[in-house]
Amino acid sequence: MRRLEASGEVTAATWARANDLLALCELAHEQLVVRVRVDLLDQLDTVHDDILAALSRARAAGEGTFLLRMTGALAEYWRARSRLSEGRVWLDTAIRMGPPQPTPERARALHGAGVLANWQSDFARAKARLSEALEIRLALGLRAEAASTLNQIGLIALDQGELDEAEARCSEGLAIRRQIGDEALVAASLNTLGGVVQFRGRTDEARAMFEESVAIRQRIGD
Repeated sequence: MRRLEASGEVTAATWARANDLLALCELAHEQLVVRVRVDLLDQLDTVHDDILAALSRARAAGEGTFLLRMTGALAEYWRARSRLSEGRVWLDTAIRMGPPQPTPERARALHGAGVLANWQSDFARAKARLSEALEIRLALGLRAEAASTLNQIGLIALDQGELDEAEARCSEGLAIRRQIGDEALVAASLNTLGGVVQFRGRTDEARAMFEESVAIRQRIGD
């Protein structure tokens, strides 16, 4: 073992494993942001301790870029498994240590941090994180990702009783998703906006949105 450590092979193997975990997290993220996949959540549960070890090593080594990528990819897992505090700590660490440039990875981590903060009713922090993510995503032309952030900002506005902003943000997100043509995400936006409209007492409009959302989900087998 001493010879292996001296040759650097242990370090190389450790980072190889970390990169394999990163690939798994990013692949799972692509699926989990569309719909709940219990099989993927279970798979991440199995390697949860390994993931935390990889994050700890990256933090100790000052690998901010790795931290941004992995924590951003884990945000939906942390939310789905109610590991909210764990996720927030790691996301805040990654945002602090990671490169400050407005990259897709930074925006994803900011979005994830905003979502988890919202789930813990830390609305001011959530809105600040999401607003920064939205600015980056719009500047980079990441329209699908921007629509997701708009949806989250709309949900926060709804929770705070700011109904005009909630409807405006959710409507913006829905318009983008219709233009892109991603049916699964259109259905999600219709569901969110329908809830806002229903809360405002416009039940006929809300019903039409919910019915369209259900029709899409039946068509795509969700």
